[in-house]
Amino acid sequence: MGYSGHGFGRGFDVFRNHVTAEEAEQHLAEELARLDGARPYFLFLHLMDVHSDSAAKSPPTVYSAPPPFEDLFLPGASERLAGETYYTLKRHGLPPEKVEAMAALYDDGIRHVDSVLERIFGRLESGGRLADALVIVTADHGESLAQRDNWGHGGPWQEGVRVPLILNLPGNARAGERVAQVAHLVDVVATVLEFVGLPPDSMLPGCSLLRPLPADRVVKGGKGDNDPLQYLVRWPKKITRAGKQIGEFDLENDALEKNPVTVGSAEFEALRAGLELDPGSFHPPIPATNLSSEDKAELKALGYAGEAGDEHEVEPLTPEEDEH
Repeated sequence: MGYSGHGFGRGFDVFRNHVTAEEAEQHLAEELARLDGARPYFLFLHLMDVHSDSAAKSPPTVYSAPPPFEDLFLPGASERLAGETYYTLKRHGLPPEKVEAMAALYDDGIRHVDSVLERIFGRLESGGRLADALVIVTADHGESLAQRDNWGHGGPWQEGVRVPLILNLPGNARAGERVAQVAHLVDVVATVLEFVGLPPDSMLPGCSLLRPLPADRVVKGGKGDNDPLQYLVRWPKKITRAGKQIGEFDLENDALEKNPVTVGSAEFEALRAGLELDPGSFHPPIPATNLSSEDKAELKALGYAGEAGDEHEVEPLTPEEDEH
């Protein structure tokens, strides 16, 4: 997909599209060879290999990884899901043997990308480009793997919103430290700004991860389409709105969010109102009105252009869950 044509390349001196992690690795090697080693640099590397495959892929697959990672965690996992896609699994259901295979194939993809990142960081380190660098490794979302009889991008549930967030500071400062306070992806920009000595941006809500985070912080998130606010977390309590139901979870004692306590909307709406941002504070979006038919097909296949009610719609709490 031509991401640069839709604004993703805005602000970069060099922006290159890639399809696989290996292609990204090659592009990076080429650009590092051209880089002036005496100047500071900012590198953003976005890998999508750990993702459900396009429904247009032939033969159809759910998740896939190249050799030697294919079926690494469960021999024969690909065969168990042969011919299945995101859409057919939704129709056919998820018996235990397919759930097991799906999770194993997802792990294959993670191990594949880990191996590419290992080579990339090795290249940066051997070239002397990590000694004084801040490195941040994170993800935009996790994946539901049939924890509640659905799968995909996780909705407001923890498997979808709790993602890796790893910082490596120059000189291995604070190595091995784990921060228990709740963090948010909006913190990444604030962290980078502080690291390079720039003042925080008053239009952005993030906290620098280089400083202590507030213990009673409230973070929010959602799907971002019809309603960008579907959950609120003030650790260890989480209030989630799924469909018309609002449930509160104790994440310390119910990490899989299986036992919601139904609550009214007043607390959710009060917290939500206090967290709303002025829409005028955001940079104007670039409308994606000139999509090619190929781009539209790929977006739909990846689950980013469906209608309400499709496979990425958040599952509401069931009456049985509501009784708890």
